[in-house]
Amino acid sequence: KVYDDTAGVYTSIHEAKFLQKSVFYNLSPFLLAYDQNYFLKMIKGTDTDYGTVSTTSAKNTKLIIVIGESARRDRHYLYGYKTPNDKLLNKEDFLIFNNVHSPASQTITSVPASLTDSSIQSLSVKSLSNNIVNLLKLANFDTTWISMQGLTFGRFESFTSAIASYADRVIDLSSKYDESSINPINNIISTSGKQAIFVHLMGSHPSFENRYPRERQKPGFALTEDQHYDNSITYTDRVLSQIIGNSKNHNSIVFYFSDHGLFYNKETQHLKHASVNTTQDIYNIPFFIWMSESFKQQNTANISTKNLQSRFNNEDLYFTIKDIMKISDNKSDESSCLS
Repeated sequence: KVYDDTAGVYTSIHEAKFLQKSVFYNLSPFLLAYDQNYFLKMIKGTDTDYGTVSTTSAKNTKLIIVIGESARRDRHYLYGYKTPNDKLLNKEDFLIFNNVHSPASQTITSVPASLTDSSIQSLSVKSLSNNIVNLLKLANFDTTWISMQGLTFGRFESFTSAIASYADRVIDLSSKYDESSINPINNIISTSGKQAIFVHLMGSHPSFENRYPRERQKPGFALTEDQHYDNSITYTDRVLSQIIGNSKNHNSIVFYFSDHGLFYNKETQHLKHASVNTTQDIYNIPFFIWMSESFKQQNTANISTKNLQSRFNNEDLYFTIKDIMKISDNKSDESSCLS
C-alpha cells in the first residue's frame, strides 16, 4: 500500500491554513488505510524522535482532555448566544479562549492534527506516532482513552483510533450517552499517580435528537432541528459540569474543545457537516481550560491569561498541553501555545 504524505490542496483563511475542499477529496490516499493490523503496524513501527522525555509536573496531576463534537462557538451562551444552553458551566471559574479555530472541518483530520506535533499540511499516517498520548506515557502519565464514538478502523475513524490505541487502556462506550463517561473518569482520578484521560464525546454530532436522553429535553420546546442542537449543547454542558465538579478535590486541569463546528445551509436551513463550499463558522470552536485550586497553586507561573483573545489554530494544542504539563524532550518547539 502506498501513502501519499503530500496529498491535498490548502488555502489561507484569516491567517490560518485550512482544507480548501472537503476532507474526503483531499485525503483520498490516506483513506486507503482500511486494514487495522497493517495500519497499526505501520504507525507503531515508526520511530519517534522525542529522545529523553521528562516532566516536573506533580506526581498527583490529573489531566482531563474532553473532545467535543460539531459544537459551533456561536451557539454557546458562554460566547454570547441568546439561549442559556450552557448555564451550568457559566457558574465555573475557567479560562475562556475566544479566538480558537479548528485546523480542519472534519473529525478525521481535526482531531489528529490537534493531538500530534504535525501541522495540517504535514499530517500523514507516518506522523501519527508523535502524538500527545504517546508523549504523556513517556512522561510517566497513566493514560486512558474513553470513546463515546467507537474505535474502528474505516474511512473516517482510523487516524483517531490509532492515536487512542497508544493509551494504557481504551474504554469504548459508543452505545451509551456521553454521561456514561463520568463514572470511569471518577474511578481513574481517584487512583494515585499522574493520570491523563482523553474523552471523545458524541456531543452535537448529527442527528442531534439522538445525542441526549429524552428526559433531558427542555420542557415546552417544539423540538425543531435548531432546538435539538441547543439541547445537545445543554447536555454537553451537564456532562462537563459533572466532570469539573468531580475534579475539584484533585490536582486537576480540564481542557475542552470541539473538533469543529457545523455549516449552516441558508437555503435548506439545516446544520450539516462541511461540504466543498463552506464558511468560517465551521472552524470557529469553543475552547476553555478549567483548573482546580490545587492545580492553580502549583502552576501559577505556567498558566497565562494573556492569550484569551489571541488567534490560535488548534493544531498547536499538542504544544500547549506539553508546556502546561511541563514536559521536555529533545525536540525544539517552534509552534505557538495558549499557555
